[in-house]
Amino acid sequence: MVQQLTVVTATYNRVHTLPMVYESLKHSTYKNFIWMVVDDGSTDNTEEYINSLIANAPFEIQYVKKEHAGKYEACNLSYKLTKTPYMINCDSDDEMLPEGLEIIMKAWETVPAEQYDKIWCVTGRCIDSETREIVGGPFPKNINQLTGRKKWKAMCNVTGEKHSCRKVDVLKQFPFPTFKDTTKLVPNIVWTRINALYEQWCINDPISVYYQNSPDSLAKSTSKERLLAYYYYALMVINDYNDQFWYNSDIRRSYIDITRCGWRGGKKTGEILKSLNTMPKKIAVIICMPASALLNLYTEKVRKWIRNRKKH
Repeated sequence: MVQQLTVVTATYNRVHTLPMVYESLKHSTYKNFIWMVVDDGSTDNTEEYINSLIANAPFEIQYVKKEHAGKYEACNLSYKLTKTPYMINCDSDDEMLPEGLEIIMKAWETVPAEQYDKIWCVTGRCIDSETREIVGGPFPKNINQLTGRKKWKAMCNVTGEKHSCRKVDVLKQFPFPTFKDTTKLVPNIVWTRINALYEQWCINDPISVYYQNSPDSLAKSTSKERLLAYYYYALMVINDYNDQFWYNSDIRRSYIDITRCGWRGGKKTGEILKSLNTMPKKIAVIICMPASALLNLYTEKVRKWIRNRKKH
């Protein structure tokens, strides 16, 4: 049987978490997939570990090693190499539920033929690794009967971590951008662009485990690069998707984040304002600057308090 799905894991020096990914895939009730591991130049024994699995794994494993350039360059490479119509990302600290892949692939079969070309991904829910409860709220029962802006408005009101299986031919049209001063990105810098042209097929079934408190989680990073990732995302949504301001909280939050994160990432006020594409947006960002400054001051005080606690 020809494989329809590729599970992609982009990894860098995470050999200590990869066994969790492998074990979850090994117990999957759906086996007709390829596990593609894109190694972003690891210096640990990731290569040896993956090669040790290949002979006995109950599914095909593809191992690709590249020079270190960041997770999202690894994702871009995976788009070029993937031959299946569907792809689901499973990070190096993720865990799929046993029925997760099977649920996703069956969901693709339920998409009406007349809507298929408009749908770019099937999106399911996650369970919390500690409580084992579903994270966030459910999609409305009629979510897949909605279309266009009505559907996106409804989705913006749904809280909690989600996990999507995406069409590879769409992903190839929207590679992750590159910036000179950061290799980290907010994934929504691409997903927002795709969502403006295509729609998601939503299911309320949980498909994966969300490790919110993982000590290795990249989302916990407060590095300059991570802050710049939020800055570039804020800049993009303010400039290009401001029409979603009243129903998409990401847009409203970005008016503070663009200077809050931009300043801490090394951007000057003049540079930030110059990057905005209309005068009303520049004025709105200026109005939000006191809130950005106060949040940065509060964050720095909290970080100083934590450092002092660790010393004592």
